[in-house]
Amino acid sequence: MKQELEVKQYCPILSNFEKAAWEYEITGADRVFYVPLSDEKKVIVYYAGKHPVKNKYPKPPSI
Repeated sequence: MKQELEVKQYCPILSNFEKAAWEYEITGADRVFYVPLSDEKKVIVYYAGKHPVKNKYPKPPSI
C-alpha cells in the first residue's frame, strides 16, 4: 500500500538564499535536510532521519 506523506513545513537554514540549506519536516520527529541546485534542477540530500538535537543540526556540504 502506498502512503503519501504530507510535508508540514519547510524553511531555509542559512541566510544566503542561493546557497541555502533547507529542511523538510516529514513527521513530527523526522526531517530531511537538503541543498537545492537550481541550475541542475537537482537537490543534494545530506541528512534524513530523526530530528537533530537543538543547535546540533547537520552541516550542509561545501558546494
